[in-house]
Amino acid sequence: MRRTITTALALLCSAAFALDVAPAQAASFKLLYSFKGGADGAGPQAGLTAVGHRLYGVTLEGGSYGQGTLFSLDTKTGVEKVLHAFGSGSDGGVPSAGMTGIGNILYGTASAGGIAGQGTIFSLNTKTGAVKTLYSFQGGTNDGSYPQSRMVEIGGLLYGTTMQGGSANCFLFGCGTIFSFNPATGAEKVLYFFQSSDGANPVAGLVQENHKLYGTTDAGGAGDCGTVFSFDRSTGKETVIHEFDRQGDGTTPGSALYRIGHTLYGTTIAGGSGDPGDGTVYAINGNTGVERVLYEFSGGDGAIPEDSPIAAKGLLYATASIGGATNNGTILTVDPSTGAGNVVHTFEGSDGSFPWADLIQIGTHLYGTTIYGGATGNGVIFSIRP
Repeated sequence: MRRTITTALALLCSAAFALDVAPAQAASFKLLYSFKGGADGAGPQAGLTAVGHRLYGVTLEGGSYGQGTLFSLDTKTGVEKVLHAFGSGSDGGVPSAGMTGIGNILYGTASAGGIAGQGTIFSLNTKTGAVKTLYSFQGGTNDGSYPQSRMVEIGGLLYGTTMQGGSANCFLFGCGTIFSFNPATGAEKVLYFFQSSDGANPVAGLVQENHKLYGTTDAGGAGDCGTVFSFDRSTGKETVIHEFDRQGDGTTPGSALYRIGHTLYGTTIAGGSGDPGDGTVYAINGNTGVERVLYEFSGGDGAIPEDSPIAAKGLLYATASIGGATNNGTILTVDPSTGAGNVVHTFEGSDGSFPWADLIQIGTHLYGTTIYGGATGNGVIFSIRP
């Protein structure tokens, strides 16, 4: 669902910019697990969460009811274990976001299902394996619907976004919301309704700096090409700090932001040379709103980057969901000071295809997933050592 919507939105906007990619260099890539597409799940779109030597994640499809799974992978043994199959009742389905840990409990969202079919919030106890449905979104003007982002924990509360719901300015489905959830009480509260002019359809997670949250919207803003916004938790005020347009700064910022100091880094799934362009990596000052394009994808080095960049060894690591020599996607580094890019891995299909999720770092390795590819084409879990 998310892949189709964000790609369609990107086709509405175009940009013009160009940078050269450095020659590809080898990196230590390892295929950890190939999903079979049945009970073990299929289509791992979300980023992973680490607890000790285990990785936890979700799949969009597969499982006993075809609505996705919640799984763990032991990085020492390579054993994958299904902890929950979505779709058995009102527990939700089609989970597309990574989970957030508070102690030994992981919290996540399912983008569909639940009592009203608008998505759910759930928890996993990593010690007991118990999975609980904590909240069902109701949709409409009083609530959000279709949560697709990883939540962030601040002071015991979880903050997230929903792609739709709230204001009816966006084709009657709502432009999306910012919400909080109290895991101790089960209370959900809508903090802000997007209005389209200030952004619409947030699918990425939020990042904190002091009392403000920063995020992106896939659409909305003056050119309907997406925005970067801040939200003041103390006042409830949302501020657009950058509106993407057709002038070369990228379009449809589908990724979460990655913060280093006051600088926020992200990707756009389109924009750059050509029409609609292959996407960009950008930096933006959270205080001033000044945005600059660091790197522009050109197809041969990848295209449609959907994940949030992550810093490792002084470089930003990002994935492109398609493109590269085999059109299965790439992993690429960008130097934040010079904008120089370098492809460090090109997916071949057998080792994964369509990397969509944010990378996470554990020790000396980065871990990620691809939606497709692997032994049966149902997606993989991989690691790469910078």
